[in-house]
Amino acid sequence: MLSDLIIFITVLAAVSSIAGTKAKMEKHVADWLGASRLSFFILLVAIIVRIIVEFPHLIIWQILWLILVTIVFCLMEIAFREKRETFGNPRHARLMTIGLILNFLIACLLA
Repeated sequence: MLSDLIIFITVLAAVSSIAGTKAKMEKHVADWLGASRLSFFILLVAIIVRIIVEFPHLIIWQILWLILVTIVFCLMEIAFREKRETFGNPRHARLMTIGLILNFLIACLLA
Protein backbone atom coordinates (compact mmCIF):
# COMPACT_ATOMS: atom_id res chain seq x y z
CA MET A 1 0.00 0.00 0.00
CA LEU A 2 2.76 2.45 0.92
CA SER A 3 4.73 1.52 -2.21
CA ASP A 4 1.73 2.25 -4.42
CA LEU A 5 1.22 5.59 -2.70
CA ILE A 6 4.89 6.49 -3.20
CA ILE A 7 4.76 5.65 -6.92
CA PHE A 8 1.50 7.59 -7.38
CA ILE A 9 2.84 10.65 -5.54
CA THR A 10 6.10 10.46 -7.51
CA VAL A 11 4.14 10.58 -10.78
CA LEU A 12 1.98 13.39 -9.43
CA ALA A 13 5.07 15.38 -8.40
CA ALA A 14 6.64 14.87 -11.81
CA VAL A 15 3.52 15.91 -13.72
CA SER A 16 2.88 18.99 -11.58
CA SER A 17 6.52 20.12 -11.69
CA ILE A 18 6.84 19.72 -15.44
CA ALA A 19 3.46 21.36 -16.09
CA GLY A 20 4.42 24.25 -13.83
CA THR A 21 7.70 24.93 -15.59
CA LYS A 22 5.93 24.83 -18.97
CA ALA A 23 3.00 27.08 -17.91
CA LYS A 24 2.74 30.46 -19.59
CA MET A 25 0.59 32.41 -17.11
CA GLU A 26 1.80 33.45 -13.65
CA LYS A 27 -1.37 32.14 -12.00
CA HIS A 28 -0.88 28.68 -13.47
CA VAL A 29 2.77 28.66 -12.42
CA ALA A 30 1.74 29.50 -8.85
CA ASP A 31 -0.98 26.81 -8.85
CA TRP A 32 1.38 24.12 -10.12
CA LEU A 33 4.00 25.25 -7.61
CA GLY A 34 1.55 24.65 -4.77
CA ALA A 35 0.67 21.21 -6.11
CA SER A 36 4.35 20.34 -6.54
CA ARG A 37 5.26 21.43 -3.02
CA LEU A 38 2.38 19.46 -1.53
CA SER A 39 3.22 16.31 -3.49
CA PHE A 40 6.92 16.54 -2.60
CA PHE A 41 6.05 17.02 1.07
CA ILE A 42 3.83 13.93 1.00
CA LEU A 43 6.56 12.02 -0.84
CA LEU A 44 9.21 12.98 1.73
CA VAL A 45 6.93 11.97 4.62
CA ALA A 46 6.09 8.65 2.92
CA ILE A 47 9.78 7.87 2.37
CA ILE A 48 10.60 8.67 6.00
CA VAL A 49 7.74 6.44 7.17
CA ARG A 50 9.02 3.70 4.88
CA ILE A 51 12.52 4.05 6.34
CA ILE A 52 11.11 3.75 9.86
CA VAL A 53 8.91 0.76 9.02
CA GLU A 54 11.53 -1.16 7.03
CA PHE A 55 14.50 -0.10 9.13
CA PRO A 56 17.11 -2.85 8.57
CA HIS A 57 16.01 -3.71 5.02
CA LEU A 58 17.87 -1.67 2.34
CA ILE A 59 18.44 1.25 4.70
CA ILE A 60 21.36 2.72 2.74
CA TRP A 61 19.39 2.82 -0.53
CA GLN A 62 16.38 4.35 1.22
CA ILE A 63 18.50 7.11 2.74
CA LEU A 64 20.21 7.80 -0.60
CA TRP A 65 16.79 7.99 -2.22
CA LEU A 66 15.66 10.45 0.45
CA ILE A 67 18.71 12.61 -0.30
CA LEU A 68 17.92 12.44 -4.04
CA VAL A 69 14.31 13.51 -3.44
CA THR A 70 15.56 16.44 -1.34
CA ILE A 71 17.95 17.49 -4.12
CA VAL A 72 15.20 17.22 -6.74
CA PHE A 73 12.93 19.29 -4.47
CA CYS A 74 15.63 21.99 -4.31
CA LEU A 75 15.99 21.90 -8.11
CA MET A 76 12.23 22.21 -8.46
CA GLU A 77 12.20 25.27 -6.19
CA ILE A 78 15.03 26.86 -8.20
CA ALA A 79 13.26 26.18 -11.51
CA PHE A 80 9.98 27.66 -10.24
CA ARG A 81 11.73 30.70 -8.78
CA GLU A 82 13.39 31.40 -12.10
CA LYS A 83 10.11 30.82 -13.91
CA ARG A 84 8.33 33.34 -11.69
CA GLU A 85 11.06 36.01 -11.78
CA THR A 86 12.09 35.69 -15.42
CA PHE A 87 11.00 33.40 -18.23
CA GLY A 88 12.81 30.46 -16.68
CA ASN A 89 16.07 28.70 -17.34
CA PRO A 90 15.72 25.69 -19.66
CA ARG A 91 18.90 24.14 -18.28
CA HIS A 92 17.53 24.04 -14.72
CA ALA A 93 14.16 22.79 -15.95
CA ARG A 94 15.90 20.02 -17.90
CA LEU A 95 18.02 19.07 -14.87
CA MET A 96 14.87 18.96 -12.72
CA THR A 97 13.14 16.74 -15.30
CA ILE A 98 16.07 14.32 -15.34
CA GLY A 99 15.99 14.23 -11.54
CA LEU A 100 12.25 13.53 -11.58
CA ILE A 101 12.68 10.67 -14.05
CA LEU A 102 15.50 9.23 -11.96
CA ASN A 103 13.34 9.59 -8.86
CA PHE A 104 10.50 7.70 -10.57
CA LEU A 105 12.82 4.88 -11.65
CA ILE A 106 14.20 4.51 -8.14
CA ALA A 107 10.66 4.54 -6.73
CA CYS A 108 9.73 1.69 -9.07
CA LEU A 109 12.85 -0.29 -8.19
CA LEU A 110 12.57 0.10 -4.41
CA ALA A 111 8.79 -0.37 -4.27
